[in-house]
Amino acid sequence: MKESNRVIETNVGIQDGEIVEQFDQMMRAMAGERRRTIEKMKSLGIDGGCALEIGPGPGLLGIDWLKASPGARLKALEISANMARKAQQNAQCEGVEDRVEYVLGNALRMPFSDQSFDFAFSNGSLHEWEQPAAVFKEIHRVLKPGGAFFVSDLKRDAPWYARWLMMATVRPKSMRPGLLSSLHAAYTSAETRGILADSGWARARVTESAFGFDIEGRKTS
Repeated sequence: MKESNRVIETNVGIQDGEIVEQFDQMMRAMAGERRRTIEKMKSLGIDGGCALEIGPGPGLLGIDWLKASPGARLKALEISANMARKAQQNAQCEGVEDRVEYVLGNALRMPFSDQSFDFAFSNGSLHEWEQPAAVFKEIHRVLKPGGAFFVSDLKRDAPWYARWLMMATVRPKSMRPGLLSSLHAAYTSAETRGILADSGWARARVTESAFGFDIEGRKTS
């Protein structure tokens, strides 16, 4: 797979406490995008049971999903201890701390048993996965038969106007360098289809927009 112009960003997440706070502010400003993501997830049936979130960051997507999914439970796998603490604080503030557990760990070796989850989802972390094919294999391992997954992220080959709009609207402005490095680290949809084929998800669906892409799939066995 050719990735000659991809610039790796990080494989240890956001560790610095000050940047964690800035990232939390940035994600809070994206409430509309979170609502649209949750609508897409629910269209796949990701609306109850026990779900896994990979790379929750400050936890806002998972928290909003829990609030929109009565009775659902969530385990969220985060590589950064500071980010996991922030997510726990946010869950407490939103009153869902009894329905979510933040687990510190690496998605390459998920600390969960086979067939543990009804669903899995991730938003905005794929570009940080050190070995994405291995992570998708882990998703397959921990999903129950029939379980769906949804992964969304930026794409490196976003057109100039999409990049301009993202850079112009990101808040706080101090996160602009981080957004740019994430764009440089992101995969293209073609690369992503190759990754999925290498990890046993050849039938997964990749849907593009100007800003990024969504991946959806379901474990059949």
